[in-house]
Parts: sequence; C-alpha cells; structure tokens
Amino acid sequence: LVAWGLAPDSLRAVRPGLVVTSVTPFGQTGPQAQWAGEEIVYYAIGGPMSATGLPEREPVKLAGNVVQYQCGAVAAVASLGALRHADRTGHGLHVDVANVETQAGSIDRRTAYLLSSQMTGHDVERETSHLARTVPAGIYPTADGYVQILVAGGWLGRMAETLGDDELARRY
Repeated sequence: LVAWGLAPDSLRAVRPGLVVTSVTPFGQTGPQAQWAGEEIVYYAIGGPMSATGLPEREPVKLAGNVVQYQCGAVAAVASLGALRHADRTGHGLHVDVANVETQAGSIDRRTAYLLSSQMTGHDVERETSHLARTVPAGIYPTADGYVQILVAGGWLGRMAETLGDDELARRY
C-alpha cells in the first residue's frame, strides 16, 4: 500500500480527520510482521487451541472462522472509538489491529490457563466438563474422526436440521 501512496500517514496528510484501520496477521512491525496468517495459526499461537479437544488427543480448532470474526469485531469497535475521537478533535488516527494479538489479549478461560501454565510450568489439561454447561454438547467419534458439538438452546433446531433429524428440528 505504501508504494501506491496509501500508507495511513499519506492518506491523513490529504485528509487529516481520516481514520485508517489496518488488520494484519501479526502486526505492522516485529519479527513476524511479514508472516502470512491463517485461522488455525491464530487459534494456536493466540492460545485458545490449548483449551479445546479431548485431553488424551491433540488440541483442535473450533469450526469456522471464529478468530477472524473476533478480530473483525475488535477492529470495528476500535475504529468506532477512533471515529469518535476524529469527530471531536478533527484529527484522524491509524487503528492497527493484529489478528494474533486479538487472541492473545482475549479474556476467557484460556487467559487463566495460559497464566497458570506460565506461573507453574505445567499446562492445564483440556477437559470436556465445561461443555456440560451448554446442551447439547460434547466430542463424539465419527466414521472418520471426531466431531465437537456445542449448541446453545436457540440454535438447537438448526443443529437438528443440519444433522438431518427433521422430527427434532420441528420441535425446536
């Protein structure tokens, strides 16, 4: 973008109140700045993979693009804050969001797991008991591996439909 004159500073030189948002895999600077990124990489390096999967198996990634959705949400909220600042001051900002940092900085069970591991030197074992809080949930064997199911009550009908259980889908 710099070669095209689209660097944040260049854009704001033309329009001082402009908010420019960058989303990169590993940030603008540092040893990983030029690395390509992918959902499973963010999930592993950012920490949540350490808490998912069966205790006796390798860790697994959640389905879909959960990490990238979360990064997008962080970028959107940060951009809204920057827009508010620009409205009040007339000075735009460069919002720079690194995908992997949105994971490393997320506050959920993995924060406690990662801190515990750092302080004690022992990894927190993955367990499936936390899945019992949401029904239906669990890790189940399939013909070619495993499937992890975690469905909140309001989505039960869609899950039953996806599994081909029309009778259950009609009930929800």
